[in-house]
Amino acid sequence: MSSTICLSKFLKDTDCDICVISEHKLKERSLHYLSTIEKGYNCISKADALPIGYNAYHGKGGIAILYKTSLQFSVKEISDINSSRIAGIELKNQSDGSLFIFGAYLPSDDA
Repeated sequence: MSSTICLSKFLKDTDCDICVISEHKLKERSLHYLSTIEKGYNCISKADALPIGYNAYHGKGGIAILYKTSLQFSVKEISDINSSRIAGIELKNQSDGSLFIFGAYLPSDDA
């Protein structure tokens, strides 16, 4: 996660509302780190689990959606996605309906 300083600066400088991140070596135990990249952002994230007994330094693929806590929408994680490689949120307000945002970590050609 060497680019987190750049990402943090980008989020501050652009006043970005939503950011989707995919990472090819994300560990399940590192998911909490994604919510600390920049203050004022919440995060939903998922990562593929390594097989039991597989003791690798790196993780497998993962996905995260960072969204600004000050959005004028109600934000709800779409939790009925049956995949550790797809994450989604629903942004909802009273006058405009819903906006759905998804992020996916796609497998490599040889997976």
